[in-house]
Amino acid sequence: MTLTAAKQTLQVILTFLASTQLSPIFGLDGLNEHLQYTIPLTAVLLVLFVSTLILERRRERIQDYSNHMFAQATKALFEHSMVCFSDRDGNLSFINDKMVAALGRPLDELIGKPEIELFPEAERLRVNRILRIAANGDPWQGELRFENAFGKTIWISATIMPFADATGTHEGHFVVCTDITKSKESETHKTIFNSLDALQDQVLLVDADTLAIRYMNRSARVFNEMQGETRYESKTIADLRLGFTGQAFRAAIEDLLNDTVNIAELSVNVEDREFELRVQAVDALDEGLQLMIVMIDLTAWNEAERLRAQFVSDVSHELRTPMTSIKGSVGLILSGGSGEIPEKARNMLEIAYRNADRLLDLVNDLLDLEKITDGAVPFDLEYVNVSDLLSEAVLANEGFAQRFDVKYVVEGAGVAKFAEVDRDKTIQVLSNLMSNAAKFSKPGGTIDLRLKVDVDHVSIEVEDYGCGIPPAQCANIFDRFSQAHRDSGSRTRGTGLGLAIVKAIIERHGGRIDVSSKVGQGTKFTIEFPVRQETVEEHTAENSAA
Repeated sequence: MTLTAAKQTLQVILTFLASTQLSPIFGLDGLNEHLQYTIPLTAVLLVLFVSTLILERRRERIQDYSNHMFAQATKALFEHSMVCFSDRDGNLSFINDKMVAALGRPLDELIGKPEIELFPEAERLRVNRILRIAANGDPWQGELRFENAFGKTIWISATIMPFADATGTHEGHFVVCTDITKSKESETHKTIFNSLDALQDQVLLVDADTLAIRYMNRSARVFNEMQGETRYESKTIADLRLGFTGQAFRAAIEDLLNDTVNIAELSVNVEDREFELRVQAVDALDEGLQLMIVMIDLTAWNEAERLRAQFVSDVSHELRTPMTSIKGSVGLILSGGSGEIPEKARNMLEIAYRNADRLLDLVNDLLDLEKITDGAVPFDLEYVNVSDLLSEAVLANEGFAQRFDVKYVVEGAGVAKFAEVDRDKTIQVLSNLMSNAAKFSKPGGTIDLRLKVDVDHVSIEVEDYGCGIPPAQCANIFDRFSQAHRDSGSRTRGTGLGLAIVKAIIERHGGRIDVSSKVGQGTKFTIEFPVRQETVEEHTAENSAA
């Protein structure tokens, strides 16, 4: 209908109403006289009314569409993201199904519980700081870690939005997050693989089922002539230079595949080079069971060790002669062989003499250790009564005991206990342990020496009740140049090689040495010498015949 037609229709309607008795009811008295003005005004009002209806309908349609889109967006958000709401006290008031599934805990165990309990202990201090930011009305976005019911860490990218009531009072916050664990693991794997590429030892990952190569570090790729990170794709263990077929490799690591051992150790020879393979099973979760192979070039390692030992030996030999000369010369001067010495000069010469003596001890210890380790020192093994050796060691160290005001107490020395040992080397071991115990004991204290015998070994315990050794230092106490920092006020300092020499001597005997210690309570060293039963029977027969 056009505007002119609408105007004409309106004029007819108004004329009709004005000419009837209904005009007073509708307030149209005298309308005929003003009809020419009324019709245009009424037409305008009608147009405005119709336009308003059209606009309102359009607004309703837009609002319905917006509501529909918001509902779809909310549905998508809840289906693809983890969402939770917390009240002003930090307690969970809502958790969507996706988050419940990720956490692996029933919904009724989560609602009403503190939100902070979703996070591992190491993350909670940081999360508390973030929640304080939200309580102040500021949103936060970043990466966090959840911990599910099975103890697994779940990395999330989270957005925390605070919400308030009409007065602006903080009512709580909601968290929208997505699981980024796989991307984090991918970043971690990349970092690990980059680190493995820097190793000189060869490292490989092999699928336990198919023996397909999953990863090779740079050293392994170069050795197997597979340069390029993708050259080993579609290759198996049989394609490597190890000389194994798939069946032979499975047979070699059968105990590992059957969970009988944790690590399988194999020896292979490739072009006159000896290698040691250490194979360990690794559960790669989504990728199934993998075998990690570390391949160590023993030929190169032995050569490097030989060169190191040779260098130490050469340097020690070159130092020993001049140090002996220096020590002798200074000693001669101190004895007055060159005339009277001023007191000030004597003090300086005494310092020089002590340092020369200590350096000479260090050189001699280095040479002894290298010779013992290389097997260059002969061991004169004989079947002796260990009880007699212990008594001899006590007499040899009596001066040490008096110097530090301690007393050696021997237990179990009354009965003969035989072992096949080198007498002098065993006395050296006992003297080192007993002198150390004296140095780190309190004045007036005792040192217990216990002799024990078992079916296949004889053991000697040397226990002091001094300051003890910190746990972190017990692990490497037998390493070269390792000295425990014991707060005992000890007046002497060794070379740091004594216990390394002790360990080397014990191991040459086929024995072992252990240490146990508690700070403030003392330290106990235990050495064991093996006893071969046939030797015991022969010795018993000889004594009976005599």
